[in-house]
Amino acid sequence: MKGNEDAYSITVVFKDEDYPNFFADGAYDLYRRFKYGREKDVETFSVNCDHASGKIISVDLSDVYSGAQDFRKKIVTHQDTICKSGNGDALLLYVNTWNHMFSLKDNNPSLEKIMVENFVRYCGNREEVERRL
Repeated sequence: MKGNEDAYSITVVFKDEDYPNFFADGAYDLYRRFKYGREKDVETFSVNCDHASGKIISVDLSDVYSGAQDFRKKIVTHQDTICKSGNGDALLLYVNTWNHMFSLKDNNPSLEKIMVENFVRYCGNREEVERRL
C-alpha cells in the first residue's frame, strides 16, 4: 500500500515464445534454454488500485510494454509506460508481440483473439515463480 493506492505485482508465465520464423524459432528456443534454463517466458507488470474502492487506477508496464509493435515485427524491444486504466473495474491486456509485450491497445486487429479467463493463480513474488519453473 502506498498512500491511498494498493499496488499488485502480477507475473504471467507463458508456455513458450514463438519467433515468427520457424527456423529462427528453433535457434531462439535453444538460446532461451541455455540463457534461462527453460523455454517458458515470464513477464511481470504492476496494477495500482484505489484502496477504498478497489478500482484499477493504472497499469505499470515497465519493460513489458509493446508500444506500436505488432506480431509481425521480428526484432522486438521491451518498452515502458504507465497506462491509465479504462473503466477501473476490469483489466483487458493485449499480448501484441511474439515475445509477449503487453498493451491496453490491440495492435493486431486482424489476428484471431484468445481470451484467457481461467488460469492458475498463486500468491508469491517473481523470484518464487522463477523457482517453480
